[in-house]
Amino acid sequence: MIRRAIIEDFLEIYNMDFKYIKSFEPEDLSRWLDAKEHILKGYEDNLDSMFVFEEESILGFAYWSIHEDMPCVFSIYVDESSRGRGIGQKLMLSLEESVQIHGYDRMTLSTRLINPAQHLFDKMAYKRLAIKDDWIQYEKRLK
Repeated sequence: MIRRAIIEDFLEIYNMDFKYIKSFEPEDLSRWLDAKEHILKGYEDNLDSMFVFEEESILGFAYWSIHEDMPCVFSIYVDESSRGRGIGQKLMLSLEESVQIHGYDRMTLSTRLINPAQHLFDKMAYKRLAIKDDWIQYEKRLK
């Protein structure tokens, strides 16, 4: 089930973000740990645009925020044991719907070349705009 996140979800969401950093960006791990309070504040600031997928526990989350006057996917994560079940796609569709409700007709995102979610963004018709350093920039016009 997809639902809006609540403050009580933040520790689980933080731990999922931590798993991603530990697995794919270990060079940023100490910086990530040092910024915990800032990260949790960012979650709170974006609570209205944060969604979780929950069964018996939270299996994934995603949220968007405004970056350079555009809605941008700030984070999406699905627990490794639950990948391949369409959870990421459902979360992205929730973000897209939320963005449209807020009056926007497109959304952007940037991800590292090592991020396994690239296939999801490609599958959901996000257009690759550029690859710079080890980042891919995407954009999608929403219907």
